[in-house]
Amino acid sequence: MSKTLRNLLFCTGIGFCLPAFAAPQVLYDINQTGNLPTEAGWLAGGFAFSSQTLTPQGAQVAPLLAGNSTLGGYANHTSVISLFPQLQVSNGPLVNALFPALDRNAGFALSLGFRIIEESHSGNPNRAGFSVILVGQDLKGIEIGFQNDRIFAQNDGVALFTAGENTVDPLFVGRAFAAHNRWDLNVQGTSYALVQGGTTILSGALRDYSSYSGFGQDAYRTPNFVFFGDNTTSARGAFLVDYAAITAVPEPAPFALFMAGVALIAGLRRARAA
Repeated sequence: MSKTLRNLLFCTGIGFCLPAFAAPQVLYDINQTGNLPTEAGWLAGGFAFSSQTLTPQGAQVAPLLAGNSTLGGYANHTSVISLFPQLQVSNGPLVNALFPALDRNAGFALSLGFRIIEESHSGNPNRAGFSVILVGQDLKGIEIGFQNDRIFAQNDGVALFTAGENTVDPLFVGRAFAAHNRWDLNVQGTSYALVQGGTTILSGALRDYSSYSGFGQDAYRTPNFVFFGDNTTSARGAFLVDYAAITAVPEPAPFALFMAGVALIAGLRRARAA
């Protein structure tokens, strides 16, 4: 790789490089805005028997009732939680139409800063009180669950919503609860990687949830979808979030045009130096 090209790229923890002009689009940063994620212009909140509160450390989401029936979190699409005739979550349009397309072949990454305050999963050992969902424009994506004793990827297909690859390493599990830390969920091609502190914690194949039908089905059948929070009635959690950003490579045609320009500039520089 030439020095000119290297200066125009940055690399993520999964080992792929994105153009430097594909800079992170900050969705929420408590240090910049000092407000709630729902007031930053990129994220909507959905809460059922839970609440959001602004604290100096970020937005805190906590259940208001005992048991696992509470829901609460943030997404880049508007959402409606209906309680009757049954509990269901439906997605609407993007909160901000400028949210980029998530093309897994080009690559994209979600960066989150959060701390889990408490989590329990007494209703189902394969669900978590805090989860992160990242789905690309072709409905291929991944859901990561954070429990108080492990971090895991949710399966699809016949093993839908069972735990797949996971880690019980107390170092990384503990970091989710001990303090605010930055986590990166990176996607390229057919693979994902969860990275924390420069170390890949989990990696594997993307899932295809597009055929799922049931509670919260819109979370898996909505293109270009991001969610983080408590999305299940089988577990419960409380958490603080202080940062969220998405990085996505533009569509292939603009990127190809950009690289052609890079090559032209490099050629002109070589001609002048000759």
